[in-house]
Amino acid sequence: MKLKLATIMSMVISASAIANTTLVVQYPYGELFDELHKQLKSDFEAEHPDIKLQFRSNYEHYEDATQKVMREAITNQLPDVSFQGLNRILPLYERGIAVPLDQFVTEDDKKNQGFDESMMSPGKFDGQTYGLPFAVSLPIVYFNVDLVKQATGNETLPASWEGIFEVAKKINALEGREQGLYYDWNVTGNWMWLSLVMSQGGQILENGKVAFDGPEGVWAINKLADMHNKAGMPDYQRRSAERSFGAGNIGIYVTSTSNLAMFERTSADKFELSTTQFPEVAENGRLPVGGNAVVMHTKDEEKQKAAWKYIKYITGPVGNQQIPHFTGYMPPNQIANAQLDDFYADRPNHLTAVSELPWMDTWVSFPGENGLKITDVIADEIHTVVSGERSQGDEPQSVLREMSDKVNNLL
Repeated sequence: MKLKLATIMSMVISASAIANTTLVVQYPYGELFDELHKQLKSDFEAEHPDIKLQFRSNYEHYEDATQKVMREAITNQLPDVSFQGLNRILPLYERGIAVPLDQFVTEDDKKNQGFDESMMSPGKFDGQTYGLPFAVSLPIVYFNVDLVKQATGNETLPASWEGIFEVAKKINALEGREQGLYYDWNVTGNWMWLSLVMSQGGQILENGKVAFDGPEGVWAINKLADMHNKAGMPDYQRRSAERSFGAGNIGIYVTSTSNLAMFERTSADKFELSTTQFPEVAENGRLPVGGNAVVMHTKDEEKQKAAWKYIKYITGPVGNQQIPHFTGYMPPNQIANAQLDDFYADRPNHLTAVSELPWMDTWVSFPGENGLKITDVIADEIHTVVSGERSQGDEPQSVLREMSDKVNNLL
């Protein structure tokens, strides 16, 4: 009898442990994602009462997320699940920090739940998937229509870079502190620099070396110089620029569609907000897909089962549908996206990025142990151009050559 009782108690304790699985989760950009993750947590835990989610403090940005998980892998303090920039999955694969997910994906998932090759491929290396896209974005142009009308006398929104510079100059000339243009050049992963190069059909890497130093790169670096020289773009930190645009003090802001929900909230009672496509994408042009993927870190088999349930829910047709309701991102799950026609029909500003999907291409990751350092090198060099320090004459092209040499040395 004692043996049976002990066996029963052991089974109860074991069942209790399984019934109270807690997953530690960490994600970036709380200002963009907090409300979405709270909703998904509530929905998921209601559907899976045996699993609880515990959120750690937000990563500041994607580089911060990658640096922290690489340090935590050494000290054995990894979260069970983290959200990483789509261009930052490679180093986690290279260091064995990400768990391959293909072992959990069924044929039904692939056929009926949206986990097809297009969904799996961005996080795939050597035939295995190490991150599932959670939320994706593309670069767009935001306009304060009130400032445009005040400066130009009409509501026509320019579609070319020269048109944007002309409108920006007129906004700069208004009485007051209004600024015409801000281009979000220092967003994570050099994303907006890559956007300019790729929009003209340029490559970023080829055969392990820099490829952005060709004609497309020259065009891109000169365009950044024009933003200072022709449009008087201020040398703001991006957080200051976001606040200034939301307050109605910047007329044109070029950045990710991910900012849309935030800008809609901050502008709601101040000015009319409108969006347009990224300017002058060439016939062979592409745009880098931004956003983040969910990555599993736990090596514990029971936690892996729980972690997969969570990952599958938030990237599947039901959970992934929530993304545009709380953010400016788009769902990468195409079954989820197909169920949002009514949502997009009523929200033309959200539809702008959807219309750019045919241009979507890979957000290139710089390989090797210097990948993060390369991002910093590019940002530092670009800053000398957009700040006006090296924006005149042939200086931008000199910056491009020096930047290319530095990156090649680090690759």
